[in-house]
Amino acid sequence: MAVYQYEAMSATGEEIKDLINAEDEKEAQALVRRKGLFVTKIAEKRDRAIEDEPVVGHLFRFKAGLKDSGVEIDIGVFWILTGMVIASWLLYIFLSG
Repeated sequence: MAVYQYEAMSATGEEIKDLINAEDEKEAQALVRRKGLFVTKIAEKRDRAIEDEPVVGHLFRFKAGLKDSGVEIDIGVFWILTGMVIASWLLYIFLSG
């Protein structure tokens, strides 16, 4: 059974957004209509954590480097290490000054 996200209009013109469980899109539309609603938009809801890459994920999943030479570094790791170096440098300056 899949989860469908829908937008519908009530008889009073109120816009409703909700989720519904159904075997397929046709059944989902029928279930929404049984509630007395007019379906304006319906689509299977995809699990963002599994199927879509999170916004931050682009930073951590992008690889940069020379693939032919076997040199490749994860950009997320690079920025974390760079931040650690800068933080320790600033700490050294403030404590020694």
